[in-house]
Amino acid sequence: MTSRSLKAKAAVVDTGVLLEYLTLDKTKKDSRKYFNYLNSELFQNHNYKQIFISFLTKTELLYISCRIKGWRKAKEYVSSLVNSFIIVSNDEIDELAALIKCKIPIALPDCFNLAIAKIYKIPAYFLEEKELSSQTQRKIITELNIDLHIIQKRV
Repeated sequence: MTSRSLKAKAAVVDTGVLLEYLTLDKTKKDSRKYFNYLNSELFQNHNYKQIFISFLTKTELLYISCRIKGWRKAKEYVSSLVNSFIIVSNDEIDELAALIKCKIPIALPDCFNLAIAKIYKIPAYFLEEKELSSQTQRKIITELNIDLHIIQKRV
């Protein structure tokens, strides 16, 4: 397995984080605070010059946006959004994602993002969810040696 260390120059971001960020109502005070938090933590953090996503993250963004905006608008919206991201897909990631799925009971798109984090040695950002229990998080951190960041859902 080839390892490409990007250190803190990049991060991989899960669909949940992106959807949470994109659906914020910035006219509300609490939403603005959350938006500013995500911006400072991820999107305008000078440590992260690149944001990586898997091809499945793009697919999830498309189908979820399609349900809200319709297909044509979703395609335009997601294309402009992911234009600044690096979409990763290769055999090495496919195989590692399958191995992760074999060992850890989480959604397949999550496995792809973890595989990207592992191979590129970059932090992985996920939204807090039941599937990522503290036990599962520990397993990801210790067994996979991934710098895992869980972002709490807005309240």
